Amino acid sequence: MNIEFDSSLANDDDDVILRPNTTSTLSTFSCFIIFINGFLGVGFFYNSRHFRCGLIFTTIVNFIVAFLAYYGSWMLIYAMKIRKTTYFETIWKASGYKATFLISLFIAAPCLGYTANDMSHMNYAFKTFIQSVFVDAPTWLTDPYLFNFFLIFIVYLPSSWRHDLKALQIFSFIKLFIVTTLIILCIYWCCIGIKEDGFDPNNQVTMFNFSEDFVLCASELIGTYVSYPFIFVVLNAMHNLTYNRAKSTIKSSFITFSLLLEVVGIFQYFTLYNIEIETPFLYLLDNSQLSVKIGLATYILYYVCTLPVFIEPMRLSSIFIVSITEDLPQFTWSSMEIIWLLTASLFSTLTNSYISLLTTLLTIASLIMQFITPPLMLYKVMYTLPKYHWIAIILFIILGCIFSIYLLVSIYYIF
Repeated sequence: MNIEFDSSLANDDDDVILRPNTTSTLSTFSCFIIFINGFLGVGFFYNSRHFRCGLIFTTIVNFIVAFLAYYGSWMLIYAMKIRKTTYFETIWKASGYKATFLISLFIAAPCLGYTANDMSHMNYAFKTFIQSVFVDAPTWLTDPYLFNFFLIFIVYLPSSWRHDLKALQIFSFIKLFIVTTLIILCIYWCCIGIKEDGFDPNNQVTMFNFSEDFVLCASELIGTYVSYPFIFVVLNAMHNLTYNRAKSTIKSSFITFSLLLEVVGIFQYFTLYNIEIETPFLYLLDNSQLSVKIGLATYILYYVCTLPVFIEPMRLSSIFIVSITEDLPQFTWSSMEIIWLLTASLFSTLTNSYISLLTTLLTIASLIMQFITPPLMLYKVMYTLPKYHWIAIILFIILGCIFSIYLLVSIYYIF
């Protein structure tokens, strides 16, 4: 099969227009904020647990994983450049591969899992908040289905009618304020803890701790940096999308997110130190305190603003799966979001074991898409790249397979 490829575009320093300005209206900064919104999911408040492997070790792993995840995303953008198309599915097809519907499925399914997982945490945070405010709260008030249906039909339905990403842009800017509030609260709780108990009262702080499951630490951090679902959604909405602008936005997003993870993780670690259980940091604090109640309320809004970023990739993948044209009826476009949200709501009420099984399986799919498919897209044209990229392409495929197998084996310990 003849593969369409323009060798004149192979130089990484050359800038080209990837998508001319038609109806795209999002600024580069808006796209950057949406990327940060997508990154900031459940892992943002789980990452303090990783520091039990040692402050220096976790910091090193964090930045290495951030670089590898960025490199995988760069491969996708570079593939956009040389294949002259701006969607994951069309790049895969232009690279000479078949079964494009599997690519769409591997985009939609993990996003569904992330949405269900985020909904599960949001529902628990809502229940915890209500019970901390109203001791004898009626059961219906903390019912997850009722809360989810309220959000879906009152908050998300009005915004689902838009074909552009203006609504997602608004959610993302609101979340920027929410994250700032949570960071301030984390610093406050850390300072209060040090003031009352002193720094490291039980001598728990370690720099390197290889007795812990540092492989699990690395694999969880890798899952935190998954970005492929919303890269194409956001970049296709960028005003005057060029290769250099796309690369710069992605790079800035990864640098910012890795620093946020590091700062928030350290403050959380110095508040509770070696957290052994798989519980978000906020739930381990005394929810009778006013600041923790504010934190819980803010945490709920955090998830409310997160869910839309995973819906857009699912809607776009649905179009590719059923081969619908871009001239989609407004009702159909809106219905896709509501159907996906209702499905995620049903999955979110599964027991913890089944939620863990679902997220593990879908994380494997995410690793395949983040670390295996990008190098495969460049494999047939890697002779145009410097030789160090050849090594990276092979290593990415090997590492993606290793971590996928590791997660597959870990399913045995879920039940």
